[in-house]
Amino acid sequence: MDDRIKNKLVAEAKNNMPELWSKIEVNLENKKNKYNKKLIAIAAIIAVVIITGTIGTRFIYNHSNGSEGVNYLGIVEDIKTLPDLNLDDYLADKVLVGGKSEASQANDKRFIEYNIEADNVIYGKVTEVNSYVNFGLFIYSDVKIEVIKDFKGSISKGESVIVGDSGGELTYDEFISGAYDNLADKRGYYNILDKSKILVEMTKYGIPQYRTGEYVLVYIEEADKDSSYSQTKDGIKTPITYDYFPLKKLYVNPNTEDVFEYLIDSKNNELIKQNLNTLNDIKHFYN
Repeated sequence: MDDRIKNKLVAEAKNNMPELWSKIEVNLENKKNKYNKKLIAIAAIIAVVIITGTIGTRFIYNHSNGSEGVNYLGIVEDIKTLPDLNLDDYLADKVLVGGKSEASQANDKRFIEYNIEADNVIYGKVTEVNSYVNFGLFIYSDVKIEVIKDFKGSISKGESVIVGDSGGELTYDEFISGAYDNLADKRGYYNILDKSKILVEMTKYGIPQYRTGEYVLVYIEEADKDSSYSQTKDGIKTPITYDYFPLKKLYVNPNTEDVFEYLIDSKNNELIKQNLNTLNDIKHFYN
């Protein structure tokens, strides 16, 4: 067994089962024979197997083709994630507003080097989505993201950012109350039969807005602390980092650390999930 794996097993056993490990070391303390190291390694393996069976963790080994052998070893919890987006399932109990106009599915035609232009590249978890009617016409959303890692910037783990963007969900009453007077007649919203259904508008890329609980990767062009977006807690205003229309919004599987996006297939009216890279690739790009 590779010595690095043995050392990792010993460390994990000591950290997670200190009492058992203390007994093992006491029993072996006065025995000076050539089998001590083997016994410790075996005991460590047994201890870690017990740990993994108890707390439901798993080992991840990534092997390389070079002489280095194992290049990563860790114990991670299996993080619960939301199901993949499926357009039919998503819209089953909703009403799509704004239509599928060219504007709602338009790709940004500008050439953007988002890797370079972004001030912050944030990996985090969506903790809150607040949608509202903007300009009396469109549904916009403020998406709160708790930062796990800022790959390019100085936002610390545990801090939150708000990403403002088009798209989101509102009840019928919320939307009508915020829309300008003639919009409901013009678009025929008064003719919606089931007004208990949620009204949804897609983002400019033709896909749904981020959902609470999703793990995401966002390229932010400018993250400023703006008092107009302050949150109030116990009567004290706390500025929060805010950005409107980020350069790029992606998704992350926290278990595999794969980074992916959804593309709209207008012809077949479905979303296509496309893997792009990994968080490790992002880390190396900015190091």
